[in-house]
Amino acid sequence: RWRDDIELRALSPTAVELAADRAKSKGDRVYANGGSNQSSRVLPLHLVCCAANDLSGDHLGNLSRGSRSAVLSKFGFAIGNHWKPWEGKNEEEKVGSDGKKKEKKKKSPRKTLGLGSAITASAAAFNSNMGSLSMTLGAGVTFLCTALNLRLGLWLPHPLNASHGPPAWMPGLLFFKEMFGDTKCGLRRGGTENPEPIASNVHLSDGAHFENLALYELVRRHCRYIIVSDCGADPEVTFDDFGNAVRRIREDFGVEIEVDLAPLKPNATDRLSTQHVAVGTISYDPSGDQKDTGILLYFKPTLTGDEPCDITQYKSRNEDFPHESTGDQFYDEAQWESYRRLGEHAARSALHFVDRERRGAVLSVDAVFNGARWEWYQAPERLKEKFIELTGRLSALEAALREKAPRKLVREMYPELHTMDPDDPSVSLMTSEEMRQTLHFLVQIIQLMEDVWVSCHLDTHFNDPNNLGWMNTFQRWAYTPSFRLWWPLLKSMYGSKFRRFMEERLDLADEDYPETKSAVTFHSPGAIPPGLAQTYWARMREKLPAGIKQIFTYDLDLTLQSEPLQTCSVQGGLAFVGLSPRAPATPRIAVWRDNEFFVPPGLWGSGIGSAFLSSLLLKLKSMGVTTCAVSLTEQKRTDLASRQQRSDLIAFYKRAEFKLDRKDRHRLVRELK
Repeated sequence: RWRDDIELRALSPTAVELAADRAKSKGDRVYANGGSNQSSRVLPLHLVCCAANDLSGDHLGNLSRGSRSAVLSKFGFAIGNHWKPWEGKNEEEKVGSDGKKKEKKKKSPRKTLGLGSAITASAAAFNSNMGSLSMTLGAGVTFLCTALNLRLGLWLPHPLNASHGPPAWMPGLLFFKEMFGDTKCGLRRGGTENPEPIASNVHLSDGAHFENLALYELVRRHCRYIIVSDCGADPEVTFDDFGNAVRRIREDFGVEIEVDLAPLKPNATDRLSTQHVAVGTISYDPSGDQKDTGILLYFKPTLTGDEPCDITQYKSRNEDFPHESTGDQFYDEAQWESYRRLGEHAARSALHFVDRERRGAVLSVDAVFNGARWEWYQAPERLKEKFIELTGRLSALEAALREKAPRKLVREMYPELHTMDPDDPSVSLMTSEEMRQTLHFLVQIIQLMEDVWVSCHLDTHFNDPNNLGWMNTFQRWAYTPSFRLWWPLLKSMYGSKFRRFMEERLDLADEDYPETKSAVTFHSPGAIPPGLAQTYWARMREKLPAGIKQIFTYDLDLTLQSEPLQTCSVQGGLAFVGLSPRAPATPRIAVWRDNEFFVPPGLWGSGIGSAFLSSLLLKLKSMGVTTCAVSLTEQKRTDLASRQQRSDLIAFYKRAEFKLDRKDRHRLVRELK
């Protein structure tokens, strides 16, 4: 009932046609084109997919599917990775009356299974053996269908079987095997070098009894570009056939298929979809690094509201269109033409960009499929409205940069300006005032980046063609020397997921930077050395800790990645440590309270605390300390957030190999060896 005449004249210099013509609303006949760019016309190769029934085979081996995938083509018959050609000239030795070999006589080519017989087997939807369906219906249905001769399947020798035809000694044996569901198509165990089939003959039926789209066999053949026309009756639009195909492909080949089917789902009001096709990615590489991928164009019978008037009229008279039951195998002119025209309309709508992109030249297969991916990439809902708002904010920021930002920062963002004004002197070191202004603008820029990341779903849609402009802008900003200078300090002001996105997509992880010089400096008790951490300590604590405490500061030298090099020293932490006096044969102990190890709040979550603690332990070890102890302050609040905060604090020290003291549960201890 559904016939797609899809004419893709851009796939070869002349024309390449994809015809997914289903006589019984089945999607198991495949027309695959190799997509060559040669000057000669490339004809389709018909792969007729069937189900090789395995009802009495190894249920563990076939995952209780009741069948395995089989393929018929002009080259031969295949089950899995084993195949046998239809044709082959075999030499037969002629032996004389004296017992001597006289000459070799060539047999005539083996007769090829006709396309009509292959399609009949592939369309054997109602049969005695129906793969997974027979596993559900039971042996009684199998027996009755065979006894009443309701049989449309086909018996063929197994591809690994050297003999041909039915058993000569008992011609009716296959009938009784079919009646009692004694069909097998697997291999004997232990025969990896010389595999041997369990049964000499296999029983083929409708490919839908294993997988209804023929996608399985195209993935087996590692096809780069695949078009699937899912035309099985699916009135609820649940994509059962596609889900079954994706599941079995993952289980058997380790290949992932990722596609958003939401645009094909009809809405609840007028039952219209947003498009006729969904574009997905086939990840052949099991490691998931996206180095070996293909593109899938998935067509589904849908109505989008822009169909020709005769299709609209037919829909008004037939509510189930375009998912009418396959039980009705007799259709009239209007029904046939409505499905045919809808298929043509869907194909032309999905590939309308081809004529626009071609401009008289021949497009390659890569250009067509990648163009379809860009054309039909599914963007998140309400993205257009968010785009308008974010674009307004970007325009305001650009205006502020033009009017108030330091000239050196603008030159960093737009290095093209130097080529337009070559007489302009090279960028020199920034003054303290310029650095202050730059920091102010960077905070605004990063906040806008986080808002865009949230609104445009960049975590999952960073490669959305609509987000390409934002990603290019992000890279222009993130690779400026000033941005990379301040990011290690500013990143703690933003969410952890956003920071991870920036590190993964814009090379802002610690390992992407030149090694940052850091040092823990020991100071005698007294005034705290001035710096960033000292400023925040004075604001938050005011007083020094009680008792005689040695002061340790953690200083970072950040490098401006430009010419000439410019460094910026930042005091990233303070620690007030009580040290026991040095004495011969006496272990030296370092003690501090948890609130005496201090990192400025603006740097929390940036990894500076862990680096400071590791450096502090090395410094203490060099001073002869053998044991470090941290006392936990008493919790004033016991709500859930406060308890989680205490758990995070303990986990922080445990990552540095501290352990809870068995005698004092409010104390963490580590031995320095």
